[in-house]
Amino acid sequence: MKNKVVVKKANDEIKFYLKNDNGEFWLFTQPFSKGVYEWFKDGRSENEILRFDKWKKNKRLGDTVQRIPREIKYVTKYVSSWLNLLMLLFGIFILRKSMKETIGMIVIAIAFAIIIEIVIPFSIW
Repeated sequence: MKNKVVVKKANDEIKFYLKNDNGEFWLFTQPFSKGVYEWFKDGRSENEILRFDKWKKNKRLGDTVQRIPREIKYVTKYVSSWLNLLMLLFGIFILRKSMKETIGMIVIAIAFAIIIEIVIPFSIW
């Protein structure tokens, strides 16, 4: 699914969300306007929003449409940076876990070597 902007009416506000394959992300909230709500109530694709040309008929709708591309860019950048951070932390966790296992194995190997040295005090080679 491509980017689609959907709205939800809550009290006297309209909440705008970006909906795509990754989920639904809040963009912004603004006071309720019937014209804006009617235009967005069934959802609008990003392309429809970019092609919008009815600025003079409804100024509030025009202002909202102008704001959406900027908000989409911000949200996608924000989500992307969080995913990158999450992947980095996951990688560090995996590396740390592997290091712990490696260090643990080295410690066990050293302890085993010391025990064998005590039990078998002579060299086999």
